Amino acid sequence: MVDIKKMFYRKKFMKKSAVPAMMIVIACLLCSCNVSDNTEEKPEVKPIENPTENSVENDGGYHPATDEQGVFVGQDKEVIGYYERTAIARDCETLEEMQSLLDESKRGHLVVKEDGTAYFELDGEKTEYYFDGQNFYLSGDTERSNGFPYTYINGRLIISDETSVTQYMRLTDDEIAAYLESEGY
Repeated sequence: MVDIKKMFYRKKFMKKSAVPAMMIVIACLLCSCNVSDNTEEKPEVKPIENPTENSVENDGGYHPATDEQGVFVGQDKEVIGYYERTAIARDCETLEEMQSLLDESKRGHLVVKEDGTAYFELDGEKTEYYFDGQNFYLSGDTERSNGFPYTYINGRLIISDETSVTQYMRLTDDEIAAYLESEGY
């Protein structure tokens, strides 16, 4: 038979020795978690003496992405040419609307002429426009009060209206020839 005194002594001894041993192990683990050396000196950060000195409000109109006239450096000055619609961005409610928009966005051509007129051709139907240095206007807008602002950068013409943003890519010479041939010119 097992001696009750020995069993009691073993349990008491285990409690007395196990608790301090566990505490030592946990303390060692906690101390070893931070192995990075924090003795390195950090450079002193000096406060800015005049924070508005180099701010956008006080930059004299200079921005690294614009030239002396405030035009974006990559922005081309001439938008005259032939374009193919490549994308439309608009808020869509359903998956069907998104699919329809995706299908629609890959169709149509925009022709921008030197005389300040343009037309968008889709499935044989043409929509006439006027344009100036900042906006496209529907041909019926004779006062030019409801324009669609555009940006032309590196062969991409981006036109935005109240509900959507449409992107057009300039056609290459071969694509222009194929387009003109398909139109019967």
